[in-house]
Amino acid sequence: MRENGVPSFPDPVDGRIQLRIEPGSDLDPEGEPFKKAQQACKDLEPAGLGNAGQNGEQQGRVLKWVACMRQNGVPNMPDPQADGKMLVGPDTGVDPESPAYKDAETKCRDLAPGGLG
Repeated sequence: MRENGVPSFPDPVDGRIQLRIEPGSDLDPEGEPFKKAQQACKDLEPAGLGNAGQNGEQQGRVLKWVACMRQNGVPNMPDPQADGKMLVGPDTGVDPESPAYKDAETKCRDLAPGGLG
């Protein structure tokens, strides 16, 4: 992703990638740089992200993770989009830096789909 126009794409932590989405930044999934890089890297995309490779099992895992996050202190955790993307950031009303989010993330880590968490 970095080599294809998204220089601030984060390193994975414990096998998961957490994007801090900010409109107008290179991490905005609706922005052209992100879309172009995502297309260029499609064959490397982890299962469960985007619309590539998402099957019923992966979708079910995302929904279980979202339910767990809600039950553990993040009541506004959004549902995944139809294409499987999870958008969490200032525009969604969910602060991934908040203590409540971090606590829920720890409690739900075993349910987090590949690439999330």
